[in-house]
Amino acid sequence: MNPRVTVLMPAYNAEATIDDAIRSILGQCFREFEFLVVDDGSTDNTVARVRAYTDSRIRVVPCKHRGLTETLNEGLRHARGEWIARMDADDIALPNRLERQLQAAIQHQADVVCSWYAVIISSRVRYLMPVKETHEELLERMRLHNDIVHSGVLIRRETLLRVGGYHEEVFEDYDLWLRMRACAHFYTVQEVLTLVRYSPFSYSRRTGSASYAHVGELLHRYSSTLDQDKPEDHLLLGWRNYFYGSPIQARHHWRRLGMSAFRRPRLIAAFLLSYFPENIRTLLKEARLRQRMNYLFAYWSEPARAARRALRNALRHTERRD
Repeated sequence: MNPRVTVLMPAYNAEATIDDAIRSILGQCFREFEFLVVDDGSTDNTVARVRAYTDSRIRVVPCKHRGLTETLNEGLRHARGEWIARMDADDIALPNRLERQLQAAIQHQADVVCSWYAVIISSRVRYLMPVKETHEELLERMRLHNDIVHSGVLIRRETLLRVGGYHEEVFEDYDLWLRMRACAHFYTVQEVLTLVRYSPFSYSRRTGSASYAHVGELLHRYSSTLDQDKPEDHLLLGWRNYFYGSPIQARHHWRRLGMSAFRRPRLIAAFLLSYFPENIRTLLKEARLRQRMNYLFAYWSEPARAARRALRNALRHTERRD
């Protein structure tokens, strides 16, 4: 009998963090899953770490080093579950993640279920990332940003295969959501269910000005039918160029809004920042200052406390292991 869920975790040289990820999945309240660890030709002790676990739900698929996209597609070929729960080898799933996402999938007839997530930097929760709840809100946000964290998503396998699996892209997840817009229903559980580690060495994290350019190319490819005569499209295209393209073009679109632009404080700030050098603008984008401030104000909220509890538990296990 096939399992209800396949937890799909690609791994590459992840010996330092993979134990935290594995324990967080084996500790799930929902138990009916297979745990597929696809090793992308690691040269450290990643595979040995995984094989040290005797849980029969874990399957290791060793591969030659081919990169994240091919590793994910290899995992799909081996997956047997009705649902694919993505997981990264340096992240941590809260104990109720799979249970809450499956409940939401049934209740909202969703094909893609995501959640809020917390970002860990240097072993501390630095900020929370709320994500819009409804299908319509998520599709609207997709026109500018990818708010869905790939390592915390639950996807119906049939829908994923119907759009051709993963394509060889720098941002394979954003490309997937943009292709799934027309055939999948999205929903977000309004709780923190995943802790995401941000590190320069993370297997699946891409940052920097070159990465922003790739996002701009993706959005241009999938959204080239925008009507540029509508004021709201000039607003959107201005933001798109501000984040991922030319600041000169961003200012051009915003000027087309006329005096209405000056009723938007955030737009005025971005207009002024667009004159800053590219390296300064990239630094400001990646600092996530707004998210950090929001986290400070919500420090004692239940989502923030739950994220810190999960991280403390994971680090406590790591200390015992070491």
